[in-house]
Amino acid sequence: MPKWVAAWLVLAAFSAAGCAASRMQEAYKNPQYLGGVIKSVLVVGVAKKIETRKSFESHFAKALSKAGLRAVPSHEKAPRLKQADAQVIRQTAAALGLQAVMVVHYRGAEREFQTPQGPTPGLDYNSLPYYFPGVYNYVNRPDYAPMKSYLQLECNLYEVKSLDLVWTGHSEILEPRDLGELSADLAGLVTAQLKKDGLLP
Repeated sequence: MPKWVAAWLVLAAFSAAGCAASRMQEAYKNPQYLGGVIKSVLVVGVAKKIETRKSFESHFAKALSKAGLRAVPSHEKAPRLKQADAQVIRQTAAALGLQAVMVVHYRGAEREFQTPQGPTPGLDYNSLPYYFPGVYNYVNRPDYAPMKSYLQLECNLYEVKSLDLVWTGHSEILEPRDLGELSADLAGLVTAQLKKDGLLP
């Protein structure tokens, strides 16, 4: 693993989390990449279900197209990808004259403890008649939500010519209603971050 990637992973582990419904957790551009802005990309979703793969690819391709790129969902050109198909992906991108390959996958879920905004009651633990009413009121507060689930996505961008990593980022969304919302929201986040990092027009 390159030293700059290892260093980024260490720093990412200590990064502070925000409070937005969807957010970029961290992003890093390879300082050795000197190829300029990305103008065309093959989007590859990695998932057990073809529906999930297509959702990732379609939403990311749409977001990238809006940003001015030529973006191609890989399922349209290589519908059956296997574990050993990295060269198939490269050949597909090269045959289409694309500059980069974007690989997107669902990392998993993270449950996060949420602290209510208001003051925490001073509970009397010594006697049940005092303790129970206090803890009951605390748990039934409108702002009480002890755990929330964030669904996380990882996105890596590779240059077709060299196959080297150009950019990597992790993003997440709070309890999305469906796969489409997950894909669309995070595609927008990633696209905005790539622009911020100087990789999109």
